[in-house]
This record gives sequence, structure tokens and C-alpha cells, in this order.
Amino acid sequence: MTDLIRQRRLVQPSFHRSHIDGYAEIMQRHAQALADSWQPGQRVDVVAAMGDLAASIVSEAMIRTPLGATVRAAIGRSLPDFAQGAVIRALMPAAFGRLPLPFNRRFDAAARELRTAIEGAVRTYRADDGDHADLLSMLLHARDADTGEAMTDAEIRDELINILIAGTEVTAMTLAWTLHELDQHPAIAERCHAEALAATADGPVTVSALAGLDLIDRVLHEVCRRHAALFLMRRATTSITLGGVHIPQGAEIDYSIHALHHDQRHYADPDRFDPDRWLPGKQDNLPKGAFIPFSAGNAKCIGDGFAWTEMKIALATLLSRWHLRQVSDHTVGEALATIPRPTDLIMSTEPANGTADT
Repeated sequence: MTDLIRQRRLVQPSFHRSHIDGYAEIMQRHAQALADSWQPGQRVDVVAAMGDLAASIVSEAMIRTPLGATVRAAIGRSLPDFAQGAVIRALMPAAFGRLPLPFNRRFDAAARELRTAIEGAVRTYRADDGDHADLLSMLLHARDADTGEAMTDAEIRDELINILIAGTEVTAMTLAWTLHELDQHPAIAERCHAEALAATADGPVTVSALAGLDLIDRVLHEVCRRHAALFLMRRATTSITLGGVHIPQGAEIDYSIHALHHDQRHYADPDRFDPDRWLPGKQDNLPKGAFIPFSAGNAKCIGDGFAWTEMKIALATLLSRWHLRQVSDHTVGEALATIPRPTDLIMSTEPANGTADT
């Protein structure tokens, strides 16, 4: 059994549906706190706000003890440089990372801060040996079904860093792009606001209410299609020929999810934002691999269910309270990162149907 498959077997139970439902209260509470913190007419740096929201949620889900605040602070300081640096490092020759450049110093410092914070939490939990009903506790107590082996501290650290990147960067950028797209498409936004108001009519968004967020679900699918990762990397474990090209064993392969999601063979007018392309039945003939926002196969992100639940709860909570409008003197661009980061996404808050003070 390869190390990758072994790791997935050990980590997968932590993201079982029952555990994700348990995390929903954390997601709702943090989303509600963010909505409560805004005032009418406030200018919001949406990328920063969604980054803080996602980091708060995933760090509490990972570490529910007071150590979670330490990790959350480290994420806030280090993740932007770490996420951007990881993409650039992957594109450059290995020798580039050894050059004494300011960029490399920022990336190395960010990586050290993340590792130090998480390693400290792992050591503390290992010494305590308790169950804190969080992800770190589950990973420490996970055992291989065949061998009875547990993960080492280094393996747990690396898993937590991977989860942090996916659970913060990917989720935050998807939410940020969603708010931007809704501002650009007011008719769709109004329907999303109505759906969010219905989901929160009896109180905070519940897991059972997520099934009624049909349009918000389609909007998220379309955002994930349009604003996907520029590329990911994999190593060929055996020699293979793909499309007439021979790929030797051990070769590094880059592939672009963004390009796959804009393939005109599968998506008509792929640059157009159209959530209705995800209506039931419309993608029945979509081939396997044409839509992989969380990658696929053994490399698929095991936290995809967590991410979908989090994004739906966050959007329904925020949209039930606020309209966000792009500030006119800023033009939104894209910056290189795991998922392209919107730049200058500054939005103004407007109460939704007079609900902001309720």
C-alpha cells in the first residue's frame, strides 16, 4: 500500500458526514459573528474577510482547545505568503528556492511559522492524550485497520497543513469570487438573497436547511468552474502514454483545472457566468474529469464535503443579512495563488430587506 493511500485511509474517517454535521455549528457561529460585525455602508476587504472567516472555522474544527487561537493567528500572518509562494516555487526550477531573494525569505518564514504553530499543538495534544472532539484528536487516535499503526507527528503536521491550505485558501477565494459574481449579476443575486432569507426564517442556518439552497449550490458550482486552480502537479508512478505522449515513470506532470473547466467541448460559452448550466439533468453527459474543483481520484481533497457545507452555510448567513456592492473606484483583478485571488475586491454593505439590525 502506498503512503498516499495509507494516509487517506487514516484521515478519511475524520471527514465522515456525521463529523461534518458536527462542525456545522462552528461554521454557522463564525458566519453569524461576521454578519453581526458589519455596519450599513461599511467598506469590506472581501478577500481578507473571507480569509479570516475560513481560517477561524477550520482552525476551531482542527483544534478546539485554546491552542486553536494560536494556530489561527499563525494562519492569518503566514498563509497568503505561503499559498502564493507554493505556486511560484512549483513553477520554478528547484534552485530558485535557494536564492536569497525577498520572495523566498517571505515564503520560508511563512512555512516555518505554520509548521511551528502546528507542531506545538501536536506535541501538546500528544502529551495530554485526551479527546477534545476535534480533528487533531481524531488524527492522533487514528489507527490503520490492517497494521494498527498510528500516524507520526510529522505526518499529522503535514496533513493539518494540507487541510489548512485547502480549508482556508480554497474556501475563502471561492466565497470571495462568489460575492463578486453576485454583484455583477444582480438578478441572480436577488434570487440568492430570497433563498437565504427562507433558509434563515426560523433562525440560524441548519444542516437540514442546506437541501433547500438549490440556487446557491448552483452558483457555487459555477464559481468553482470559472475560478478554478490554474494548475496542480502530480508524479507519474509508472510509465504511461497519454494522448500519444510518452510520460516516463517519475516525471512531474502539470495539469490545469482552470483549462478543463473552460473546455468548449463540455461548456458552451465557458467564459459566461451561468449557474443554470448546473440545473438537474443538464450535466448528465459531462465526462468524468471535466469538473474537478477538488481534484479527483486518490488525490481528491478529502475535505470537499466540509468545504461545500461551510460555503453554503456562510453564504446563506451573509446573504440573509447583507447585499455587498463593489466600490466603484476599484477594479477587480487576479493575483497568482493556488486559486487566483481577486485583487481590489472592496465592497460596501447594504442591509438586505431591512434585516441587518435584527
